[in-house]
Amino acid sequence: MHAASLALRSPLRPFVATLLGLALLLSGACNTTLIAPYDEYTFTRAAEMSEECELLFAALEDAAATPAPEDDLYDAHADAYQGLIAAARSLESRATQIEKNRIPRKQLELLRESLEKMQAEHRSRSSGAEPKGFSPTALKVLREPMMQQFNAIVVLQEELKSR
Repeated sequence: MHAASLALRSPLRPFVATLLGLALLLSGACNTTLIAPYDEYTFTRAAEMSEECELLFAALEDAAATPAPEDDLYDAHADAYQGLIAAARSLESRATQIEKNRIPRKQLELLRESLEKMQAEHRSRSSGAEPKGFSPTALKVLREPMMQQFNAIVVLQEELKSR
C-alpha cells in the first residue's frame, strides 16, 4: 500500500517542484519584513543600562565584602534598582509602539521582570529578622543571566543594523 501511494504521488512531483521553484523566485522579489528594523535608541539605551547594571553588581559585591551590614541592604541600592526598572519599562513601552517588534518587546519584558525579581529578592532579604544582602555566590549566580539578557538585546539590534 505504501508503494502504491508513492506511485500515485510521483506524477505530481514535477508539478510540485515547479510550484516550489516559482514560489522561491517570487518570494525573492517580495520584500517581506518579519521583524522591525534596527532601533538605535533601543540599542544605545540597552547598552547604557547594561553598564548601569554592571555598576549595581559591582556596588553589591563591594557591599558584600564590607563588614558594615547596612551597605548590603536594599535601601543602599534602591535608587539603582528604580532607575534600571524605570528605564526597562520605558523601553518596553516604546517597543510596543513599533510594528513587528514582538521579539525585542519580549526581550525587554523578560529583562524588566528579571530586574523586578532581583529587586524583590533583595528587599525580602533586607527586611527579615536578620537583615542581610546578597552573598558573593548569589551575586555571581544573578549576574550572568542578567548580563546575557542585556547582551541578547544589544546583539539582536546589531544584527538588525547589519541587514
